[in-house]
Amino acid sequence: MLLKYCLLLLLAQLLLGAASPFNPNEKQQAMEKVNNGLNDYFRSEIDSFNEMKAGLDPQSKSYQEINRIINGITAAIDEKDYMAKHKKFLDTLPNFDPINSQHRKLLTL
Repeated sequence: MLLKYCLLLLLAQLLLGAASPFNPNEKQQAMEKVNNGLNDYFRSEIDSFNEMKAGLDPQSKSYQEINRIINGITAAIDEKDYMAKHKKFLDTLPNFDPINSQHRKLLTL
């Protein structure tokens, strides 16, 4: 899951770096592509979490944790700013993925 996200962030940096600093329209188009790509990825993650949640007891801690994650990812989708979107997504997962803290350090350098 996070590997796909890391690759998407790398693509975002490449697209943003390729946009000419003299043409704000190119940068805006690149940002829209990045945001659309992230939103598509986030929606696919929500679908995956919903599939996991379907087999759980609604009173279980896992079910509630998955709901929290889905709500956090949905908030990230609603965010317009790329960096805020990135931060909301990372902030959503600290209790779910045991290696997330290592990825967080790498991605926020």
